[in-house]
Amino acid sequence: MKVRDLMTREVVTAQRDTPVREAIMLLTSKRFAALPVVDRKGALVGIVSESDLLAFQTSNPKAVISPAVVSEVETAEPQWEASTAAAVMLDRHVRSMPVVESGILVGVIARSDVLRSLIIGDNEVIAAKVRALLDDYSGSTRRWVIAVRSGGVVEVGGGFDDDTERHVVHRLLSTIDGVTKVNLDTRISD
Repeated sequence: MKVRDLMTREVVTAQRDTPVREAIMLLTSKRFAALPVVDRKGALVGIVSESDLLAFQTSNPKAVISPAVVSEVETAEPQWEASTAAAVMLDRHVRSMPVVESGILVGVIARSDVLRSLIIGDNEVIAAKVRALLDDYSGSTRRWVIAVRSGGVVEVGGGFDDDTERHVVHRLLSTIDGVTKVNLDTRISD
């Protein structure tokens, strides 16, 4: 599996001018060990961890996190194999890594994400591969809803621009190992 199949896409972030108190509240309320720090355009500029903030003790209630931000960050790329990300996390002794594409933060992958991939079933694996292919095709716009039914039947709900796009998506999904049938323009229900 690829990092993009396992990563968390909706990432809680901070900026260099985020107040220390706000960063601490985010870390403690969400039970995170660290927050990626991004600029106004979403580019990763560093990370701030619990230990960074503990070391940056300040009594100033208006202090911002900038002095505590670590600029050199271990990152992963969406196309990496999950095993590569796991090896880097273990080697560098980090619990999670920001996932960056062309300098922009697109997700976070944690050790728990990689571990979870060891226990998910075949349909979940197929669904992750379908989602990754559709994300690559559509530029991660998440235009379609997908479902994988027993026997490797993939259903895709949502509109297509035209018959050519419908044909391309059908062909793409048919190349995935384990997919036995592709149904497009279906109404997805659990």
